[in-house]
Amino acid sequence: MLNEALGATKEIELGGKVYKASELTLGDLADFEEWVGAERRRHVIESARGMQIKPRDILEAANKPISKTEIDDEMEKVTGARYLLWLVLRRHNDVCLTDLSELVTMSNLEEVLSVILGTHEGNEPTPAATQ
Repeated sequence: MLNEALGATKEIELGGKVYKASELTLGDLADFEEWVGAERRRHVIESARGMQIKPRDILEAANKPISKTEIDDEMEKVTGARYLLWLVLRRHNDVCLTDLSELVTMSNLEEVLSVILGTHEGNEPTPAATQ
C-alpha cells in the first residue's frame, strides 16, 4: 500500500547494485527546500567568520526566504542533484548521502538524472549504468 501511495518505482543500477527509486513527492521537494536553507545558513556563517559583521545582519542573510530561483540553482548543482537522488532512493534502499558520491559517474550521470526527473524508462537497469 505504501508503494501505491508513493507512486511507481523505477530501478537503477549503481556500482553493481540495483536500487529502487520513487518519484519525487511534495514532501521530498519540501525536504530539498529545507536542505537549501540549511546549506545557505552554513555558507553565510562560514563566510562571516573572522569578519566584523553584526550578528543581526548574519541572521537576516541566513534566514531570508528561499526563492524559486535559488532552489532551481541548487537543483542544477552537483550537490543538489546528489541530494535529490538520495531523496528518490531513500524510501526503498539503505543508502546514505555520502555513498552516492562514489556511485554516480560520468558514464551513468544521464540515467541518474532521468531517474531524478522521473523520465527514466522502464524498470530494467541499462548496461551503461553498470560501468
